[in-house]
Amino acid sequence: MADKVKEKSDGKLKIKIFPNGQLGSERDQAEQVVTGAIDMAKINGGLAESFEPTFKVNALPFLFRDVPHMRKFMRSEATQEMLVSSAGKGFVGLTFYDSGTRSFYAKKAINSPADLAGMKVRVPGSPTMMEMVNLLGGKATPVPFNEVYTALQQGVIDGAENNISSLVEMKHSEVAKFYSMDQHMMTPDVIIISERAWGKLSADEQKILKEVCD
Repeated sequence: MADKVKEKSDGKLKIKIFPNGQLGSERDQAEQVVTGAIDMAKINGGLAESFEPTFKVNALPFLFRDVPHMRKFMRSEATQEMLVSSAGKGFVGLTFYDSGTRSFYAKKAINSPADLAGMKVRVPGSPTMMEMVNLLGGKATPVPFNEVYTALQQGVIDGAENNISSLVEMKHSEVAKFYSMDQHMMTPDVIIISERAWGKLSADEQKILKEVCD
């Protein structure tokens, strides 16, 4: 995306990327976008509900029939309305990205809600996602994504829920041997930009950034 933005804007727009939580947790980054401390961030689509309630629809379990259904929604008019619903609250959404399906993983197999009873399960800081885990019998425990490995290792949490890439790339599978593919949630990630930064762009620059993100 950074390369394409630079190319299409003839070098006028440049995106500097800070990977692996260098600017803090997803919530930290979202708050910094809202205040204008940083320009953009990629966050969990459900977490965005903490700043604009319309986004809570992304955190509802079993909302989509399958991945094609979710991707159709991501390109719908309703989604475009959601992305701009936060106008006036410090940020606007640029686009949604498919971040896979979310399932539970832990040191034991989770085959039914009964297996979650009393378990401390890591969730993003989404009130709707926390309520889901609590209603299933678990104890929702918000933990920054880059701290999940250590939290599992030290027993701060008993399990988590996320996509397979998180399990593998972040090496969570080393401390959580069971992945129970219930695919309870298909929550897309969202790219958000500070209203302050968005307002500084010309109409042509906004168009370029929007096209490249999509």
